[in-house]
Amino acid sequence: MTKYIPNRARQNGFTLVELMITVAVVVILAAIAYPAFQDSVRKARRTDAHGDLMQAAQRLERCFTQFHAYNNAGCGIVAPLVAGYSSTEDFYQISRTALNANDYILRAAPPAGGPQNEDTGCTAITLDQTGARSPEDCW
Repeated sequence: MTKYIPNRARQNGFTLVELMITVAVVVILAAIAYPAFQDSVRKARRTDAHGDLMQAAQRLERCFTQFHAYNNAGCGIVAPLVAGYSSTEDFYQISRTALNANDYILRAAPPAGGPQNEDTGCTAITLDQTGARSPEDCW
């Protein structure tokens, strides 16, 4: 004679172990993806410096064409470059390291405490009158 055992009702849902494994997988993926995302954001913010350096260089070239000198006081870009000014998106400070009649070197550097300070390889981006850009990897 067979003993009767009532059927247990089938339970729906996830066990605690299954949920913990899922959470662990999500945490591991996030730990891998977040630094890569941050690096991409830093690289994208460099375009702020590129655009402002190129714009300043164009204004200096127009100044040279008109006054035959990059540092002529009649050129509207000279005073802001000497004092330094914030880039369009405020991620960089634009200034000059050299500015005389025949040549210039423009520099974009992140302001102290700014989000671009974490961009360790590209803390200062430069452009000169010949179009030379440095560091190469930052352009």
